[in-house]
Amino acid sequence: MLVSDSVSDEGVKSLLWLEQLESLVLYSDRITDACLASIRRMTSLRIVDFQGSCRVTRAAFEAAVGSLPRIEDSWSPTPP
Repeated sequence: MLVSDSVSDEGVKSLLWLEQLESLVLYSDRITDACLASIRRMTSLRIVDFQGSCRVTRAAFEAAVGSLPRIEDSWSPTPP
């Protein structure tokens, strides 16, 4: 599990080496829809929570998470 409130879009890219990561919780105002390209590549994820990431759009989040094969639970960003 990884939980952070200070990760940026570039920081999300650096998580790709965590090939066994199953749970990702990012409540960061430093990430945007741009990070979702990396999220789509994290096929081991089962849980994704971006509730506190107000710069990520709900539609883009749901499309990215919907493409993950093992997803069990997800919480989309809430508007500010």
